[in-house]
Amino acid sequence: MISTRSSIVEHWRGLTGAIHPYDAPFFASRPHTFNLDWPPPAYIGDVDNAPVVLLMMNGGYNPSITPQEFADAGAVERYLDILWNPRPINPQDVSPYYEMSNYGQFIASGRLALVNALAYRSNKLSNEKQNRSLADILPSTLVHRRWLKETLVPQAVSATALPYAARLDVWLKRQGMRSSMRDFGCPSRMARRVLAM
Repeated sequence: MISTRSSIVEHWRGLTGAIHPYDAPFFASRPHTFNLDWPPPAYIGDVDNAPVVLLMMNGGYNPSITPQEFADAGAVERYLDILWNPRPINPQDVSPYYEMSNYGQFIASGRLALVNALAYRSNKLSNEKQNRSLADILPSTLVHRRWLKETLVPQAVSATALPYAARLDVWLKRQGMRSSMRDFGCPSRMARRVLAM
């Protein structure tokens, strides 16, 4: 665990709307099907202090459910505050998806944080070739990969954080980090480990 703001949090403190300013030129110049109507779920929970970090691929998008997460005028500001000031949070305040998961209670307690390799929402990234190509060059994705390499992997090696990798393919693209993955747990054992902490 770290006591100061991490590079990933510092990066997202620059977000003031739905698209990080560093990413905006890339979205404007390349075809994609990302939903950019609302702030992205870069991470959920206390990413700087949670002893367990769940690494996921990207935020999902459902045209029926996602708009309901931002139903009132203050929803965007509340969501930005969650990114700017990460902390334990009731997952229902972010998305019903996280509340329905088997790890929502751990995000709420501060014992787990979820970090997406790619912050932006899409229907199914694994089937979206244009989106995957764009993800590989987005500055925010590169920040997330650098945070993994420079912050989370060293914490895993020193046993100050326990990463669980659910979807590594976007995380490890061009990083040469597969040898470090022996320090990462698998999601099927996550709940048992978090409960023991």
